[in-house]
Amino acid sequence: MQNMHGTTTDNGGSQRHDWGTNLTHPLTQKKVAYTCQTACSWGDKMGRYDETWDSDLPRYYPKRCRSCTRLKYGREVANKIGKLIKDDKQHCLLTFTLMEKVSTTTEGLSRLKNGIKKLTRTANWNAMFDGWVYCYEEVSETTYGTYTEQESYGEDDFVEYFTLHAHVHMIARRTGTVARITPKQLARLKDDAVRNGLGKVVNVAPVTKRGAYIKKTTRYLAKYIAKRQGDRTKYGTRLWERGGVFRNQ
Repeated sequence: MQNMHGTTTDNGGSQRHDWGTNLTHPLTQKKVAYTCQTACSWGDKMGRYDETWDSDLPRYYPKRCRSCTRLKYGREVANKIGKLIKDDKQHCLLTFTLMEKVSTTTEGLSRLKNGIKKLTRTANWNAMFDGWVYCYEEVSETTYGTYTEQESYGEDDFVEYFTLHAHVHMIARRTGTVARITPKQLARLKDDAVRNGLGKVVNVAPVTKRGAYIKKTTRYLAKYIAKRQGDRTKYGTRLWERGGVFRNQ
């Protein structure tokens, strides 16, 4: 398959960095992970004084392209989330939405966080899950309308309207070791979600125990968080939170 830098990589169907393209350090001649030779470069220390740097030579640091930044941050997030996942426990992958679209990231994030805060305090939720970590995501949609204020001049101006489909992807740890969610529990979960300000529960799926369980579980969130890196401000890319037994870990 094709990786992010356009070179062929055979990795069994999963997308990852092509280590053969890493940038070489100008002093040590060592390759630096998560950099490419086509879009990444080296810079000096940009005037930052460093007393620990005992050398007359400039201190270099990698300037990564968007793709490499995503890969690096995705791996960092996966490692952090991986420390929360225990392979002797059962985890589920969930997706929550809002009932309607929103106009800003602030509105979408605020409403989803508030809804999840209420949902995770319900009796049915606490009987099913005792820890969770989730990330915020949005899909932008553009619609067009007409600006009618100038109709007296016989003119119509077309205006773009942006709306956001806001949702969260979540990993939730099951209370106990039973993977299966009963139809009764699922029905209550969907009802509680709507009752507490969320929309349709798009996805509820236990993670199967076959293969690399921890890696398979963490990848579910890391891929969503990493793909936002480089497109928005740092505040807009690091929108993931923990709750329950995962909080402050």
